[in-house]
Amino acid sequence: MLWQIRNTGVALLGAIHVLDAPLTALAPAAEQAYRAASRVVFEVALDRVPDGGAAYFPEGDGLGRHLAPAVLGQVRALWQDFGLPAAELERLRPVFAALHLQFALAARQGIVAQHGVDRYLWMRARADGLPAEALEDAGEALRLLRDVPLHEQLGMLAFFAAQPALAAAEPADMVRWWRGGQAAPFAALLAQRRAQWPATLAALVDARNRLWLPKIQALIAARTPALVVVGALHLVGETGLPALLAQAGFETQPAGA
Repeated sequence: MLWQIRNTGVALLGAIHVLDAPLTALAPAAEQAYRAASRVVFEVALDRVPDGGAAYFPEGDGLGRHLAPAVLGQVRALWQDFGLPAAELERLRPVFAALHLQFALAARQGIVAQHGVDRYLWMRARADGLPAEALEDAGEALRLLRDVPLHEQLGMLAFFAAQPALAAAEPADMVRWWRGGQAAPFAALLAQRRAQWPATLAALVDARNRLWLPKIQALIAARTPALVVVGALHLVGETGLPALLAQAGFETQPAGA
């Protein structure tokens, strides 16, 4: 999943943050874009641990005060099954508890962040002596998700707790789509989740795309060949980076188009 920004030397690579096996090679077009780049730009610096404070309720508050007892029981049962710390669950805001559960479900299928496409490229860029830069502070996404309305966060957690098989299938589907170079299913998933949790997707995808756009434009203005590596969901739909760049007057096209 590669988009070229024509006549700029900058390319956008759609990645996924988890994968089912270590990546050993990129698709030919992506490999060519990597080899042409003088620097590689990621969502965040992968060698820094973000301040996770935004993921937790303030002192005196907790998940049990907001979640219906039946749903809380489902969440606690899943949490215990994965061997996750019970005390941490009570402190986590619902959206972060939901994401923890989804990552734990994916990990049971061997789909883990250690194999993520961005991590592979981060390590490769460092080994090759290429500058590895970040589009945002590591805590930005956490802060944006913290501010998603609580009722939507609770709905997301209840959905994942009630349908763990569906929650587990989503990362596996994304791995298959990414390996097949398919952008359309990512766009369909984004539209589906946006209809279900509009504020969450606005924070996780749309707000960050707008935050990144001036930085990508600065890369273009610098006239230094660069590869920008972001999650595949950031490159699809009307609010995706290619669409935003096109609105700003740049010509973008998928590699091979």
